[in-house]
Amino acid sequence: MENRLHELAKKANRYVIDNDNTPTKSGVSEPEQAELEEFLSNIKLLTSSLGHRIFEEVGETLEKEDNKELIFFCKSSSGVSASGSPSTEGFVVFKDALFSKIELSSLTESIKKEKQKMIIDGLLIANGDFYRLQKHYNFNSSSRAAAMLLGRSASGPLEWKTVKGVQLKQFEESI
Repeated sequence: MENRLHELAKKANRYVIDNDNTPTKSGVSEPEQAELEEFLSNIKLLTSSLGHRIFEEVGETLEKEDNKELIFFCKSSSGVSASGSPSTEGFVVFKDALFSKIELSSLTESIKKEKQKMIIDGLLIANGDFYRLQKHYNFNSSSRAAAMLLGRSASGPLEWKTVKGVQLKQFEESI
């Protein structure tokens, strides 16, 4: 079980795992394996209900409609460009999004600090006039995601739009 939990946590890639040793995989029968998978399912449910999504990949939390991911885009004339999706945890911005390096005075201190932490942690890498996101990142709201992307105060429900131009706000109201 320890090996499987380690494997799931590594795959989810939400936390840094300091254990350099991969737990050994014990030989178990097929019925025992099925029972272990049931325990793992319970562990995932319990940890996520406590607010720790240790074993869930970000993609597993995305909201879907008719079994399809809901994809929204946030762009600016300065070149900021991102795609993302609402999730059960807030709003996920997808890998390779381009964040503005410029921060206007309307950007809150907490967002500036989070952005600096992302840079220090290697999640945002300088890419010309922008920062490029290195992996999917979960924000607690679409507005926080849009503000960090654009480097200014922003309303996520208005900034995030489908490829057809439908705002997240309009989509949420139609549900």
